[in-house]
Amino acid sequence: MYLGNKCALDSDTLQLNNNSQMIPCCTTSSSSTTSSSVPFSAPRLVRAGLPSPLDTDLHFHPVRGPDVILSADRSAACIHFLESSRTLVFSDRPLRVRETLYVEVGHLGLPYFGALLFGLTSCDPGSLHAGELPADPEVLLDRKEYWVVYRGFPMPCSGDVLSFSLTPSGEVHHGVNGAARGRLLCVDSSQKLWAFFTLHGAVNRLRILGRLFTYSIKNGNITFTQVFRTFTQ
Repeated sequence: MYLGNKCALDSDTLQLNNNSQMIPCCTTSSSSTTSSSVPFSAPRLVRAGLPSPLDTDLHFHPVRGPDVILSADRSAACIHFLESSRTLVFSDRPLRVRETLYVEVGHLGLPYFGALLFGLTSCDPGSLHAGELPADPEVLLDRKEYWVVYRGFPMPCSGDVLSFSLTPSGEVHHGVNGAARGRLLCVDSSQKLWAFFTLHGAVNRLRILGRLFTYSIKNGNITFTQVFRTFTQ
């Protein structure tokens, strides 16, 4: 399901008390007083037919929901609490036509409700303030900018690599672990569009792995480059 104001178509334990359910997934960096580190494992990506690595010039924007912690390099976002609600995060630049963005999902693996939401907007996150970012991005559809929201993701598994590709015709296609899952949205690709996400519940981490111009269209079908994830020990 998607909503828009203009669209054509790890931790093993929790510390529980009466007030909160704390996820010990983020720790304050000892080398900086202004940023925090998110302990993702460092992935090595094996991509069939691609000799070069992913480009890593795309990060999360410094402006984000107040319940979100970013890693020092802004490649990873994390939430501390299961009940965290104001968790909007944006890309730090617009997603380009013919570009594919790859993100890795972190999941606590608990029997707890969780959600991942994706969208695109013409609003430059730099013009926003953290205090005005709502828990539900649907509220933003009443703003003057272009906002499109997709809510229909099934629960991802921890370590899943999700891909999002913007085609010249304005279609946004989605893949999971290298397998194409079809079209999510149809948007106005003539505008500059920043990607955004929200994290809730057991879905507590998101990491931008990188981006590539990695797909081709054949007979109306999109072909994704396969992405596999292994971890250094």
